[in-house]
Amino acid sequence: CKAQAAFAYAKSFSRLGRVCIEEVLHGVEVGGDAMLCEGEIVLLAISVKHLDGFLVRGHSFPNDITLAQQNAVRNEIRRACELLQYRSGALNFDIMVDGEGATIIELGARLGGNGLSELITHAFHYDIEDNVLRLALGARPQVPIMDHVQPCGSWVFGTPRQGRLLRISSLEEMKQRVPNIFAMSSTTQPGRLVRAFVHNANQIGLVLFAISKGETWAGVASTIEQSLVLNVSRNRSTSA
Repeated sequence: CKAQAAFAYAKSFSRLGRVCIEEVLHGVEVGGDAMLCEGEIVLLAISVKHLDGFLVRGHSFPNDITLAQQNAVRNEIRRACELLQYRSGALNFDIMVDGEGATIIELGARLGGNGLSELITHAFHYDIEDNVLRLALGARPQVPIMDHVQPCGSWVFGTPRQGRLLRISSLEEMKQRVPNIFAMSSTTQPGRLVRAFVHNANQIGLVLFAISKGETWAGVASTIEQSLVLNVSRNRSTSA
């Protein structure tokens, strides 16, 4: 049957002859960061997670799930942390929301990537990195006021083919084309080998931007993509 064939195919790639079988989760996947202090969730920033298949293309605030779903996310994080006896520190999460239920996909005792910390600072006027450091040094972190959200997002980019990075737009060039942009970073520099953007480890960089009234994450991200100059040679050499 198809299940047996899939099992055998997966096992052929396993060095130990073991296969991990995962359950299909239905619903909407959200991401974000949280911070715990002495067992209390003092910060919960739930983001919209923008996916292209398995690629994370960015995050945005505010989220678009209901209050009941937000409470389900909070309750599930609290329950998991109690079971793990994780009482103080940063927490990055990916959670599937379905109806009024929430299922944890992944928890990490760290701050999230893809510009999440910077987005939280912009969206909630709250320096999460500073407060995580305060917590690590034994001081109680400040509790943010979350009743007002400045809409913003991140867009992650890469190249469809392997080659040498020849040129990439600068922040100044991009801000002239898309004034919404307030930050941009790159994981590499011209002259270095870049690989096809088939998973997030191969990303080249990300752009952070404000989302004005009447705009959407998808609309701004599309404008940025059209404005970005990303020249990559067709050199297929895998040498560094």
